[in-house]
Amino acid sequence: TVMLGLMSRPPDPAIVGDRWRSMWLNRLENEPYLLEEWLQHKRRDDFWKHGSICENFDDFTVPALVISGWADGYRSTPLKALVGTKGRTKAIIGPWGHLYPHYALPKPRMDYH
Repeated sequence: TVMLGLMSRPPDPAIVGDRWRSMWLNRLENEPYLLEEWLQHKRRDDFWKHGSICENFDDFTVPALVISGWADGYRSTPLKALVGTKGRTKAIIGPWGHLYPHYALPKPRMDYH
């Protein structure tokens, strides 16, 4: 329910401008129902591998900047990426949770735009 709630939020007018409402309505009309599919893949199987940088670092050939927080559920990913990509990755880990760093609590916030 958290993911559905987050995915259903309107776009930020400060970022997308006046088209936020049409973008939001389009998003709501086309919102996928992810929970049903996720429950069919309760273990770490091929379904999840396509979205994970940590499954096979040799397939990951572009430089990356991985941003995470010490209160993030994925806080180990930047450290794994630093080791696994053999120098192709830089990491920033701050005192925030799983949010965009410009919304970080506790502060300091970090602008990433």
